[in-house]
Amino acid sequence: MENSRENHTESPINKIRMVKDT
Repeated sequence: MENSRENHTESPINKIRMVKDT
């Protein structure tokens, strides 16, 4: 669960990246 910390900072970017990927 080490990615949890990096995922928290990229929470908005990760969501936008996932939407752009679809």
